[in-house]
Amino acid sequence: MEIPCTSATTAVIVHARGALVTRRVVVPADLPDGDVAIVVRDVTPLLEAGSVRASATGRRVVSVAAALHVPEAGPAAGPASLRVRDLERRLARLAEQRQALEARKDALLEVQPAPRLRAADAPGSSGRVDDARAAGALLERLAADLDARVVDLDREVADAERDLAAARLAHAQAATSERTGAGHPTAHLVVHLSGTGDPGAVEVTYAVAAARFWPCCTLALGADPEPATLAIEAFVAQRTGEDWSGVRLACSTADLTWDARLPELPALRLGRAQPQSRRAWRPAPDGLDLLFASWDLALSDGLAREAEAIATPEGRAEAPPAGPPQAIQERVAFRRAVSAAEVALADEEEPTRGPTASQAVPDGPPLDAGVRARAFLPVRLARSHAAPKAGAGAAAAAFEPQAFAPPPAPPAGIEPGDAYLDFDALVLAAPGDPARRGRLVREERPIPQADDGPAAIEALASPLPGLVDPREARGAFDSRYVADGPLDVASDGRPRRLRLAGLPVAPDVRFRAVPREAPEVYRLARLRNPFPVPLLPGVVEVLRGGSLVAASPVGAVDVGGSVEVGLGVEERLRVARNVRAEEGSHGVLGGSVAVLHEVAIDLRSSLGFPATVEVRERLPVSDDGEIEVKRLSARPEPERYDQADLGAPVRGGLSWTVEVPAGGQARIEWSYRLAFPASDEIVGGNRRD
Repeated sequence: MEIPCTSATTAVIVHARGALVTRRVVVPADLPDGDVAIVVRDVTPLLEAGSVRASATGRRVVSVAAALHVPEAGPAAGPASLRVRDLERRLARLAEQRQALEARKDALLEVQPAPRLRAADAPGSSGRVDDARAAGALLERLAADLDARVVDLDREVADAERDLAAARLAHAQAATSERTGAGHPTAHLVVHLSGTGDPGAVEVTYAVAAARFWPCCTLALGADPEPATLAIEAFVAQRTGEDWSGVRLACSTADLTWDARLPELPALRLGRAQPQSRRAWRPAPDGLDLLFASWDLALSDGLAREAEAIATPEGRAEAPPAGPPQAIQERVAFRRAVSAAEVALADEEEPTRGPTASQAVPDGPPLDAGVRARAFLPVRLARSHAAPKAGAGAAAAAFEPQAFAPPPAPPAGIEPGDAYLDFDALVLAAPGDPARRGRLVREERPIPQADDGPAAIEALASPLPGLVDPREARGAFDSRYVADGPLDVASDGRPRRLRLAGLPVAPDVRFRAVPREAPEVYRLARLRNPFPVPLLPGVVEVLRGGSLVAASPVGAVDVGGSVEVGLGVEERLRVARNVRAEEGSHGVLGGSVAVLHEVAIDLRSSLGFPATVEVRERLPVSDDGEIEVKRLSARPEPERYDQADLGAPVRGGLSWTVEVPAGGQARIEWSYRLAFPASDEIVGGNRRD
């Protein structure tokens, strides 16, 4: 007993590729006790058939299976598809009209006005010339009208082409319901339940391949002293054939399918070799064809009655055929051959029984019902393979229906291929297929005529520069990011930006300058990860007052770790770097050249509050033993900086932390010396700044 039920998508977990979809099934309140099957309709046909799972809180789930359902009415296009089709037809009609007008115009241009001389015209009159002029003027007016209509058609064609391009774009970005309409193939999920009482919450879960996501973050800064908010977001794209509306969404960096089974290691034994383990295959039982004896008997009776209706003796009314004449004649001919073989074999067993096959079959009365029944019994079919005796060779040869012969036994040691280990696709062959009946065969499921969703999703480009694929960003461990509210994702294949979760943060705002590389001062915010999950590498967009300020690339941040986000250039802080270089002799005998570099860095602020500025510089380094680099003085004293926090270590790095008062200025001074032999010269010049 199958009970149709409705369902709605309630939860979706989007993986690095693919998604797990959960549907809540609405079960009738008066569900009968005992074994019952509920059918969940209108599920996307792009689901993975072997991934369907079901759960019920009040009853036990016995089994669950998926089957493809093709409506009899046929598919109907959706509104978006209909608009594209209508515009294409309109454009084709306009093109045909324009072509017809051009043909008429060409025909008019080929007309040459040649009026005949009229009898009433007096000699020397201009009547014929006037007629020629009138005809020419008429042709010109007709051609001008055609030109105006062609111009109007060109304008309509341009408008139709623009509307068609917009409709095609809208069709590509439309939801599945607007694109495909109704009547398309869908999947039906059949869940078998057992037990009594209320089944409780019944849910089905299945996997779909055409889905993916890209992680990103957003830092929203408010006016001081309002706290900032760090939000985890994701660009989610799916083309699964069904829209997700109001679902509990989660994004996981794990792969959708992963074989977690332990490997089977072969046993190492000293002694006689052991046979290898075989796959789950068993040969068909003996006497399998005997199970279909009744089927063959019923089929033979039907054919015999059909033959009697056609091959009636003279003087009897002929019954109308039950099928196409050609098919019925072929079945009657086969029936006569079988009956002839039966009569011949009966004559061999009982020589005094009666007339032979050659005397009884042609143009004779209908065969006895007992003979008809025995003709299709498997026992009789087996006798046809024995060596025929003399006198019954032709009849025995005719009694060789190869279509009903049992299939040959498979060779010993045969194992099925991987395709036959997909048990969800194996079905029992129909009894009308004598070669395979009673055996499991692989069902060839029709593939729905839809877009190649997984390929289209895989070909999507990153929606923002700097976003990282979760397969490359997840590292050694996987994480799941759960949305804190219901979300909608349409099945249009477009990446949609969704906010998953957000928490307040207290960023430590500071400033940084690298005056040797750029004359700007940058505003930075260092904040701690407030989420119980790590932040994936990608892009953090900074918003101030709802406006985008900057987009900063960030690396992976562990739970409790810190991340530094760039907030753009601070225009109210200025930095200037000036260098003075002096070259002179060095050493006791003056055999070396010394280049003295004096560096001065000035910071000026127009902020209304004190600012802490981190200034980074770099002392030149050399691996040449004849070049000496020595830092002479610095005010204030710097700290060594190796840039290891950015993953790109450097040598000779220096860092100052300078307090610039509100509306004031600060200064950094430091110097170093380069010394090398006087006979040499540094590549690129002796001056390093």
